[in-house]
Amino acid sequence: PGRDLDEEGGTAPIEVVRTEYQRRRSTGLGDSRAGHAAYWTVKTAFHVFLIEDDPSTRKALRWLVESVGASVTTYESAEQFLDHEFDARACCLVVDIQLPGMTGIELIKTLRSRDYPVPAIAITALGSKRMEIEAREAGAFGYVEKGIGEHGLIHLIQQCRNACGPEPK
Repeated sequence: PGRDLDEEGGTAPIEVVRTEYQRRRSTGLGDSRAGHAAYWTVKTAFHVFLIEDDPSTRKALRWLVESVGASVTTYESAEQFLDHEFDARACCLVVDIQLPGMTGIELIKTLRSRDYPVPAIAITALGSKRMEIEAREAGAFGYVEKGIGEHGLIHLIQQCRNACGPEPK
């Protein structure tokens, strides 16, 4: 049977996620972020990798990305991400530029040199025009400043989703 992310980030059979969504809707909890995101994750099969070292920012960005119906896998560092097998189900990579160790820009360059096909969106709290140019030259699909660019991030993620191809039937 199919599996999908549950609201804690673990996996659950798709039927369980659908049942939970239906329960939340019938009890008036259907507008909760977790129930809504879990349902749409099942429907769209759209996945995002999020690489952010700050735990509170990572949690907030996860919530933001899930709010548009994506399932999310988070990583604390570029090295942690690279230690995992690349997953073809991902439509998008959202990566902080100022990561400790390997930076987000170095990660994007590494992925491009390995012909990793998933578009990367670079995010930063301390943006500048020079940094944006550097991210784009490294191969970033988009660039967003944290705190002022949430709508831009959502727009870029939706563009990545559209580029992933048709939704499953």
